[in-house]
Amino acid sequence: MRKFASLFTMLMLTVAFAFGQARTITGTVVDENGVAIPGASVQLKGARTGVAADNTGTFRIQAKAGDVLLVSGAGLEPTEFTVGSENSVRIQAKRVVAAGSEVVVTSGYGIRKSLRNISTNAQVVTSEQLNTIRQTNLNNALAGKVSGIQVRSQSSAKLGSTGSIRLRGESGFGGGQGILYVVDGTILPNPNDINLDDIEDVTVLQGPAAAAIFGPQGAGGAIVMTLKRAKKGQKGIGVDVNLGVQNDKVYILPNYQNSYAGGGVGDLMKYTWQPGQPESWKRLDGKYYHDYADDASWGPRMVGQEYIPWYSWYDGHRYSGTTAKLLPQPNNARDYYNTGVMLNNSVSISKATDNTNIRMSFGNIDQKGMIPQSSLKKNTFSTIATVEVTDRLTASLNFNYITQIVRGQFDDAYSNQTTGSFNQWFHRNLDMDIMKELKDVRTPSGLMASWNHLNPSAYNPSNTRPFYAGNYWYNFYTFFDHVKPVTQTDRYYGDISLSYKISESLRIKGTYRKQQNNIWSEQTISSDLQQSATQSGYIASYSTSTSNSNRTNMELLITYNKKIGEFNIGATGGTDILRQLIKGNSANTVNGLNVPNLFTIGNSKDQPSVGNSRSDYRYSAIYATGNVTWRNYLTADFTLRQDWMSDLPPAKSYIVSKSAGMSFIFSELLKWQPLSFGKLRATIGEIPTGIGTYVYPGFAYGVGSVQWNGNFLMGTPDQLVDPNIRGSVTRQREIGIDLRFLKNRIGASVTYWTGDDKDFPTSIPINGTSGYTSLRTNAGLITKRGYNIQAMGRPVWGKNLKWEINATWGILAENKVVTISDDGKDDTRIAIEGLWGSTGPYMVHQEGRNWGQIYGNGIKRINGQPVLDANGAYVNDPNVFFGSALPKHTGGFQTQVEYKGFILNANADWGIGGKFFSLSNMWGSFSGLTARTAVLNDKGNPIRDLVSNGGGMHVFGVDANGNKVDKYVEAQDYFHNLYYSKTFDPYVYDLTFVKLREVSLGYTLPIKKWGVNWAQRAVLSIVARNPLLIYAKTNDFDPSEISNISGEAGNMPGTRGLGANLKISF
Repeated sequence: MRKFASLFTMLMLTVAFAFGQARTITGTVVDENGVAIPGASVQLKGARTGVAADNTGTFRIQAKAGDVLLVSGAGLEPTEFTVGSENSVRIQAKRVVAAGSEVVVTSGYGIRKSLRNISTNAQVVTSEQLNTIRQTNLNNALAGKVSGIQVRSQSSAKLGSTGSIRLRGESGFGGGQGILYVVDGTILPNPNDINLDDIEDVTVLQGPAAAAIFGPQGAGGAIVMTLKRAKKGQKGIGVDVNLGVQNDKVYILPNYQNSYAGGGVGDLMKYTWQPGQPESWKRLDGKYYHDYADDASWGPRMVGQEYIPWYSWYDGHRYSGTTAKLLPQPNNARDYYNTGVMLNNSVSISKATDNTNIRMSFGNIDQKGMIPQSSLKKNTFSTIATVEVTDRLTASLNFNYITQIVRGQFDDAYSNQTTGSFNQWFHRNLDMDIMKELKDVRTPSGLMASWNHLNPSAYNPSNTRPFYAGNYWYNFYTFFDHVKPVTQTDRYYGDISLSYKISESLRIKGTYRKQQNNIWSEQTISSDLQQSATQSGYIASYSTSTSNSNRTNMELLITYNKKIGEFNIGATGGTDILRQLIKGNSANTVNGLNVPNLFTIGNSKDQPSVGNSRSDYRYSAIYATGNVTWRNYLTADFTLRQDWMSDLPPAKSYIVSKSAGMSFIFSELLKWQPLSFGKLRATIGEIPTGIGTYVYPGFAYGVGSVQWNGNFLMGTPDQLVDPNIRGSVTRQREIGIDLRFLKNRIGASVTYWTGDDKDFPTSIPINGTSGYTSLRTNAGLITKRGYNIQAMGRPVWGKNLKWEINATWGILAENKVVTISDDGKDDTRIAIEGLWGSTGPYMVHQEGRNWGQIYGNGIKRINGQPVLDANGAYVNDPNVFFGSALPKHTGGFQTQVEYKGFILNANADWGIGGKFFSLSNMWGSFSGLTARTAVLNDKGNPIRDLVSNGGGMHVFGVDANGNKVDKYVEAQDYFHNLYYSKTFDPYVYDLTFVKLREVSLGYTLPIKKWGVNWAQRAVLSIVARNPLLIYAKTNDFDPSEISNISGEAGNMPGTRGLGANLKISF
C-alpha cells in the first residue's frame, strides 16, 4: 500500500510539474458562425507577450495550464480563454455589430489585411452581398455595390458575354485600360470562369496605391476574389445544395411605329396576272399588295384592308394564294425571341479538422438562349485543400476546372439577322407565328421563302431566283437553322504550395501556379443560304480555330509579423516569375464551297485563308510590402515592386511600382461616445506599365498565305520605334475619412483622389520621305480626379426585425486628355471607334476635353439655334463635340430587411451623364420603322400626311444669315435628310439611367417543425433580375447595356428575368 501511495504521489507531482511548464498551444480564433478571424490578437493576460493569428485564424503561443489568453481585435468583443490540458484549442470570439473596420481585405498573393488599418479605399463585397440573386456574371453582380465602379453590362440574350468594368474612369489612347481579375492569387482573363457560389468575398482595389503589389498588371485596378474554405467547428461533413431556375423575356426594344406597312411605296399596288406566271397566282388577280422588295417601312397605312401577304406567292403551304387583313403586329419583334430558361445548380462538400481543411464543389449552368438555336452549357469544378503535415509544414492545393459550350450567333453589328433587322429594316405587318410556321417552305428549285422577296412585276419564268430569293433578308427562323456557330472553352487554373513556419513570427511559402485555357470554335453556313438570297446574302462557308493560353508562375513568399512593445510590425517580401505562352491556329474557306454543304477547309472554292499566331511573354519580379502600427491606431504602410519584363527594350527592361500611405484611427483618442470608429487616411501610388509584346524593336513583316503569279506577298513595316520607348505611368493620390456612429449603426466613407496617366506608347506621324509614316514613342498626358462615397445605416436592428441600407456614389470630376503629342505638331485628336465610319458620330480623344468624346457630323448652330437650308433641312457641322462616353456619376443603393424568417434584398444602380450614338435609330428612322416617324405634329395631324393636308414635320431655326426660319417639311424628306445632310444630333443619346437590377424575397423554411432532421437549413427565394428600368433618357435601349464604347449598331434587347432558388444545408 505504501508503494502504491508513493507511486501515486510521484505521478501527481509529475503531472503538476508538467502542467506548470509552458508549452506550445496551437489554436484557432473563430466567430459565432465558425468563420476564422485573421489577425486577431492573442495575449497572455497580465503579460506583454502576444501573437497575431494568421490568415486562417491560426496562432501558436507558449502558455501553461491555468494561464488566461486574452483575444481581442478590431470589431471583436474581448474574450478570455483559460488554458487547460489540451495542446490544441478553439476560441470563439463574439463580433460586435459589423462596422466594416473588422473586414479583411485581400490583395495580391493571398496577402490579407484588416480594413481597419489600411490607407487605401479598398472595398469588400461579401458572398451574401454579391449573390443577391445568384448572378452568373461577376461584373453584373458588382453593379451598384462599389463606389467608383461603372459596369458596362450586355444583354442576357448575348450568351457568354462578360461585359466590362471601369474603375475611376478610363485611361490610355485606345478603347480603355482594362482591369485585373484575380482568384486566390491566380490572374483570370475571363471573370465568368468561376462559380459565384464558391466566392467568399470580393475586394475591389482602385488606384495604383491599392494595386501596386500587382505591378504593371494592376495599373487599371484589380478585382480580387477569395474562394470559400471549410469552416472549422461544423459537425460532420458540410453539404450545401443550391438549386435555381430563371426565365428571361425581352423587356426593352426600340419604340416602333404601328401605323404603316413595309416598303418604299405609300400605296397598295394592284396585281394583274400575266401569262407565264404560276397558275396558282390567278386567284390573286385583281388583289393588292404592298412593296415587299424594299425593307423600309414607308408603306401604306394599315387599317385592316385586304392585301396579299409575302407568303402567298410561295406554293406548298396552307396560306398559298390567300389574302389577309393589313394590320400592324405590335409585338412581332418581341414574339421572335424565345423565353430564355436557365438552370443554375451547384453542390459543395466541406470538412475541417484540426490539421485538415478541404472543400469541393460542382456547378452546372444549362441555358436555353433567347435567340433561336442558341444555348450555353457550363460546368465548374473546384477543390481547395490544406493539410498541416507537421506543426511547421503546411501543404495546400487549389484546383479549378471550367468547361463551357456556347452555340448560336450573337452578332450585334449593323444589319445582322436579328436586332439589325428589328432595329433598322423591318416591316411592322409581319406575323411572327406565320414566319415560324413557314420556315421550311421552299420553291421547287430549293430556294427558301423570304418575307423580303421582289414584287410580282419582277417575276421572270425563265429565271425565278431573283423573285423568290430574299432581296436583303431571310426568314429569321430559317436563317438560324442554317448558321451553326459553336465555341468550346476549357480552362483550368490553381496552385500548389508549401508553407513552412520558421518561427512564430516568420513564415516562408513556395507556390507553383498555373492557368491554362483552350478554345475551339467552328462555324458552318449552309449552301442553301447562299442560293436563297440576292443582294446581301451569306456565302456558304466553313471556319474553325483553336487557341491555347498557358500561364505559369513560380512564387516565393516570406511573411514576418511581430509585436514589439506598442508596435505591430508586418512585412511580406517575395518573388514572382511568369511565363505566358499563347498560340493560335485558324482557317476558313473563301468565296464559297465547291461541293454544297461539305464543310471542310479543302472544299474552299478559292484558296482558303490560313493563319496562326504565337506570343511569348515573361517577367521576373521582386516585391516587398509592409506596415507598422503603433498602439493599434497609427499605421504607416508601403509597397515596392520591381519587374524585369520581356516586352521592354533590353537597355532598360525593368520598371518599379511603389506606394506609401498612412492611417490614423482618431476615434481611439477622441473617446466621444456617439463615434464608434473614425479613421483618416492618405496614400500615394505609382505604377508604370509595359508596351506590349513585339512592339519593340518593331519591323515585323507579315507573310500572306495567298500568292500572286507564283510569288508570296508580304506586308512591309512603315513605322519606326523609339529605342528608348517605355510604358505609360499611372500615378494617383488619395485622402479619405471613414466614420461609424451609434455603435456602428450609421457609417460613411469619403475619398478624394487625383492623379495622372502619362507617356503612353503612341504613334506620331512623321515625314514620309524618311521611308516611314509614323514613329512609335511616348507621349500624352491624362489628368483624373474624383470622389468615392459610401454610406450605410441600420435603422432597425432588433431580434425579430433587421433593416440595413447601403449606398455608393462615385464622382468622376475630371478625366481630361491634356496632351496627345509632345512634338509640337497639330496632333490633337485620335480617332478610336466609329460605328458608321466617320460619317456617323464616332469616338475620339481630343486634347483639352474629357476622355472618349463622341464627335463628328451634327447640326450647325448659330447662337444655339439650328441652321436650316432653303428646303428646311438642317445644315451640317462636321466638328460637333457631343460629349464624353464616360458618365460623371455612378452609384447604387442596396437594402436588406429580415423579419421572422423572411429576407428581402434589393439592389438598384444608376448613372448620370455620358453619351452614345445609336446607328439603329439612325437607320430605323431613315427607314420609317421607329415610332418617331409616325407621330402627330403640333397641329394634331399625322406627320406622314402631306404638308398641304396639314401634315409634315415642324422645323424651326435660322438660315445661314441668322434670319428666323419656321416651316413644315414632308416627314420622309425630314428623316432622309438627317442622313443625307449628315446631321445626326437626334441619334446621340445620354447614358443616364436608374435601374432596379436585383430583387430577392427569401424565406427560411421551418424544416425542424416539419420533422425534417436530415437537413440543417433550407431557404426558398423568389428572385428577379432587371425587373424595372426606372428612368432613362432614351426609351429604346437599356443605357447600362450598350454594346460598344461609342454606342450601338444593332443592340441586343434589354431583358428581365424571374426565377426561384432553393438552398439546402446539411
